[in-house]
Amino acid sequence: MNRQFKTLRRRYALTIAFAAILVCLMNDLRAQDGKWQLLAFGGQEVEQVVVDPQDDNIIYAGLWQETDTTAIYKSYDGGMTWQPLPVRNRRVTSIAIDPSNTRNVYAGFFSEGALKSEDGGSTWFEIPVYPGFGFTYFSIDPLRSNIVYCNLNPFEEVRTLKSTDHGLTWKNISPDQTSGSEATPVAIHPRNSDILYTKANQLNRSTDQGQTWQEIDFAFLHIDYIHIHPVRPETLYVTDPFDTGELRRGKILISHNGGSSWKAIGPFAGRIGYIIGHPNVADVMYAASSGSGGIFQSSDAGENWQDFNEGLPSTRVWSLALTHDGETLYAASDSGLFRYDFTTAVSEPENANVLQDFSLFQNHPNPFGRGSFLQRIPATTITYRLTNENALPISLRIFNVAGQEVKHLDLGMQRAGSHEISWDGRDRSGHEVSGGVYIYRLHVGRQSISKKMLLL
Repeated sequence: MNRQFKTLRRRYALTIAFAAILVCLMNDLRAQDGKWQLLAFGGQEVEQVVVDPQDDNIIYAGLWQETDTTAIYKSYDGGMTWQPLPVRNRRVTSIAIDPSNTRNVYAGFFSEGALKSEDGGSTWFEIPVYPGFGFTYFSIDPLRSNIVYCNLNPFEEVRTLKSTDHGLTWKNISPDQTSGSEATPVAIHPRNSDILYTKANQLNRSTDQGQTWQEIDFAFLHIDYIHIHPVRPETLYVTDPFDTGELRRGKILISHNGGSSWKAIGPFAGRIGYIIGHPNVADVMYAASSGSGGIFQSSDAGENWQDFNEGLPSTRVWSLALTHDGETLYAASDSGLFRYDFTTAVSEPENANVLQDFSLFQNHPNPFGRGSFLQRIPATTITYRLTNENALPISLRIFNVAGQEVKHLDLGMQRAGSHEISWDGRDRSGHEVSGGVYIYRLHVGRQSISKKMLLL
């Protein structure tokens, strides 16, 4: 009995200790909200980070491993803990997850072919793409996930392959001009997946799933990445070196007409190797520099960019991933895997927790919006109660999850009592904002408090 008691006591103590450690880790993450924070793999070269298309808590990280160590890890809790997957001694260049069946995962490697898992990464098998010298990238058709594209560059020649059976067999669909030193992922139109863009000698476009290609009439120096705007897919982004004398700096070329004309933005510190758009805020974008520039943010669909590096060391960033609610951004870099939490980046004043004069309630209805089943409730009501004896200045500010203020309502001086205000999902200019998570903050004198709401 004594031995059993001691064993139970020891297990209980270990459980308490583990819980304390976990709480400390979570508190440490929260303490750094509003800037980049190292999430995992400090000091290691992380090439890829991918969020599960159906579950924001599931994340894959791919490392550049040249020794007999784990190359792919998986997290089930938003990156708090990681499980090693049985892929070792590989240099990961691509991870792609089937949007329809997320147990199907593809992984491409540098000069080491490709693997597929059909059980969420527990087991893997080789798939027959040519294991040439260079990078291997996968892209999955968002509307027909049995169709998978692979770009790779054996023998200093970029090739585009296509599979119609979930990667089991492949066909070469490369454009006629296939010279090029490094592959890039195939870019697929989000609404009409017959339309593709790929890199060969220059930028090529297909309107029939790669059966035929047309070369875009523009002379790119060296295409590093191709991105299609997720909301306005006629807008394309191609990253390129700044000029022949400045190959270490980069620029972004933007076309608003499917590639007919282009506008150059830059130079950037380092070549831009990755671009991602915010899922809920159409004009917000992020770009990663494979030089020393780190990460850049745009609030006007790529016309202007600002450094977005607070808390991030000087490092090369290889890929980015956003959760589907747009609340968390991940960055894979030479220095490890980093995380930025946008919901807490909208910082509160220092005395935000000293709330004596008011209460803020959850908006109703929530969610609300102009979706098919919400057409009759395009606005939401925000209710609050004041207890102050003297009149205080009251204002309400609404932010998107990127931390940008979309509405500021000055409500004047108010006294104790219940009050309410409605918001119709429009910004300060009267334009309808896109659906997504928004943060509403009530200011009462020098105090404030925030809550979240969902616009559909």
